[in-house]
Amino acid sequence: MGRLWKTESGFPLLDMLRDIPTLIPDAYNGDNLPESVRSTLIYFGISILWRANVWPKDEIGNYRSSLGVYQKNFEDFLLGVDNLKNVKVIIEINPSGQNRVHKLISLPRVRKIKNSRQHDFFILGLHFYFIIGGTNEIYNNCFKHSNSKLMLFFTDSKNKLLAIADIIQNRVIPRGNLRKDYPHISSQKK
Repeated sequence: MGRLWKTESGFPLLDMLRDIPTLIPDAYNGDNLPESVRSTLIYFGISILWRANVWPKDEIGNYRSSLGVYQKNFEDFLLGVDNLKNVKVIIEINPSGQNRVHKLISLPRVRKIKNSRQHDFFILGLHFYFIIGGTNEIYNNCFKHSNSKLMLFFTDSKNKLLAIADIIQNRVIPRGNLRKDYPHISSQKK
């Protein structure tokens, strides 16, 4: 795994993605990566979630036991005894360093989204999302087109944030209370 994430000298996973076709701009089917890379990414992510799930509650917050009935399947997968069941993976790759995705590491968290649970954490430019159990129309549509259980998305937040800032600063004309409270902004835009 250490050979895939972002370092000072480069971002090997990002370089690999540049060599495979996209589904839509900045979206990649994980099945187009070498099997060794796919299995490393998934195994690494599952091991982080499983460790946080069994860690003493006082030390890791409220994540403990959040895998519920999937804990045994995760254990069996990590031991090489079984395949993952009802798990889809999204990895967001963001090399810009401009938002939370690029902090060193986060603890896993879980949220209920429709009929499934989304478990996520980030480490060195990679934001892992594991969608576990249930049926979720949002995620099902995302994976339906790729015919894969692993999707990767490239999101360069720095460029997107700069584009949004440009639109707000140069094209949006203040109206209503904003215009009343900040008349100097209104007068600068013609």
